[in-house]
Amino acid sequence: MDTIINMKKQNEKKGNSSRQLNNRGSLPISLKSVTPESFDGIVCSNVLDVAPMETSREIVKELARIAENEAKIVIGLNFYMSKDMAEKRKIELVEDKYLFSDGVLRLTSLSDDEWKDIFTQYFAVENLDHFAWPGEEKETRRLFLLTK
Repeated sequence: MDTIINMKKQNEKKGNSSRQLNNRGSLPISLKSVTPESFDGIVCSNVLDVAPMETSREIVKELARIAENEAKIVIGLNFYMSKDMAEKRKIELVEDKYLFSDGVLRLTSLSDDEWKDIFTQYFAVENLDHFAWPGEEKETRRLFLLTK
């Protein structure tokens, strides 16, 4: 909690509100409107793996732009669904990575190593933990700790 409060205070010292309002008085439509190097910590959970790859790559690039040097970034991702797992579950993966449900993208399934390859273009991967939500039997969800 202290870290979050300190991050907020540091951000406000730089002239940014904790909500980073744009010129229309609403939350930003794009990360591009956020001041460069304005955060010493960022949490991004269950976002990158439910967006098309081009969008996910752009988000990671923008997170690097808005993160200060030595910033800590926490990335939460859903489980990896391999092609074999999808076939066993009778689920179609488009291009071997995209899971759609009712026409809506629900998962961009990349392995830990594939995500690491994307992250290491901008960050050092400090740690990768696997965990399960309550009621899940296996720890397959992912939590990356990155440093700029």
